[in-house]
Amino acid sequence: MRRSRPILLLTLVALLASLVAVPAVAAPAVPVSFTILHTNDFHGQLEEALATPSTSSNPGMARVATVVNGVRSAVGAANVLLVDAGDEMQGSLLSNLQKGEPTIATFNAMGYDVATFGNHEFDWGQTVLGDRVTQAAYPYVSANMVVKDTADCATSGWTSPSFVDAPYVVKEVGVAPNTASAGARSSDVPHPQ
Repeated sequence: MRRSRPILLLTLVALLASLVAVPAVAAPAVPVSFTILHTNDFHGQLEEALATPSTSSNPGMARVATVVNGVRSAVGAANVLLVDAGDEMQGSLLSNLQKGEPTIATFNAMGYDVATFGNHEFDWGQTVLGDRVTQAAYPYVSANMVVKDTADCATSGWTSPSFVDAPYVVKEVGVAPNTASAGARSSDVPHPQ
């Protein structure tokens, strides 16, 4: 019972804090409609990979771009967010030979709005990752990646690695007042040193 008291107290404090009035934001005069398109686990597969002569195991970026541009044409480019959820670069010979440069160049040409990190973004080390983030015309976000600045991860500070652009970004899309994109890493991504 003694162990549950602090949890009960924290729960009550959180509940009371949630009752505090927060200024309301006026709703838009008309319904807001926008489209979020995302890629993840792309792994540098810029070229189509055929599983058999008639089936594709990976569409390649030309086909992905065709779909993205089709949606942008249908709903208006200003009403589309294009995001990537990680593992962009590592995995194909074309991308691996140049450590992700052609993949980022292609993502830039497609007009990605924001991306976050997957575990394979670290395969070539943090220096190369920093180079790719600098090359990107879109921000890389991560809300929970910190520098391991002590011997114990549990006591590390909240310093973001230099290659993280921000914990989140706010994008204005169409007539929507604001839309936020945040990145969070999974526990299998190593702590930057």
